[in-house]
Amino acid sequence: MSPQPTREGRIAAVDPAGVHQALIWAASHSDQRQFTARLFADRLGLPVTPMAGALDILVDLGLLGRWRTTSRTLYTVARLPALDAARRPATAAISRRELWAALTATTRIASTLDGIATVLDAPAAEVDRSWLALRLVTWRAAGLLATTSDGRWIVTVRGAEAARAARSAPPRDGEVWAAVAAEQPPGTADDRVDWVAVGRRLGLTAPLLEPWAGGAADRGLTANRANKPQTYMPILIPTSKLCIVMDRTEPTGRRGTAEVPIFVANNRPHEAGFPRNGRPGKAECVEPEGGSLFGEGQQVPSGPITRSP
Repeated sequence: MSPQPTREGRIAAVDPAGVHQALIWAASHSDQRQFTARLFADRLGLPVTPMAGALDILVDLGLLGRWRTTSRTLYTVARLPALDAARRPATAAISRRELWAALTATTRIASTLDGIATVLDAPAAEVDRSWLALRLVTWRAAGLLATTSDGRWIVTVRGAEAARAARSAPPRDGEVWAAVAAEQPPGTADDRVDWVAVGRRLGLTAPLLEPWAGGAADRGLTANRANKPQTYMPILIPTSKLCIVMDRTEPTGRRGTAEVPIFVANNRPHEAGFPRNGRPGKAECVEPEGGSLFGEGQQVPSGPITRSP
């Protein structure tokens, strides 16, 4: 039997989109859309005291309103923007490894939220600052982060341990593909992957990333032309089902031919997903599994690619 998650673990694992939904729900179920920290925390099934602290930080960041009376504190969502579907993580997921890499890079000297966001901004899109604020306040509530008197963010001792654990583990498929998608958005003319940029985004040195890149080539997910690894992009689109078109014509340089995956949403292949000189093979739709590896709240596959027979 696996151990039950700690209180801090449950807080750290909460999805920022879920926090956003809980805020909207609490406001809609309160008189004059003014809600208490208890109503919000109960909606998430989390303890009140740390989540009340999270609400106060959101007030300081300008995302919530707050009224104090002699008997209680009330919050409002009048200033809370909707999560932006045109920014990360909606356009390219942000893994925990990438987020810890950004935090440890920027908080050696305490950093502002915008300073952290700048590291997470990518060619695919800038990061949604509201989403990032929700992630940071929950990690603060979990004891992984702290804030200074002037509102800057620092990593705590507990956070440093979590960061080391996340960054010392072998890179997982979802983490790497999410970073690739961030560095090479749909429509990019050049299909070559900049592994240096991917490694920097994940806090991985070349010796740590090379085994994964080599394994991807062995599985037919990358092609190596003139010893320059290339990847046909998997477009990370949240959907209830994901169609994968397999191409059998592309040489990999490691073995005869490869089945190159092309990810499809709503039964329509994404144009940027097709190989430049290959023909699409059979399409099949699969249920996604383990979407949390790609980023909280996104239903995209993280297991082995389902190959056409």
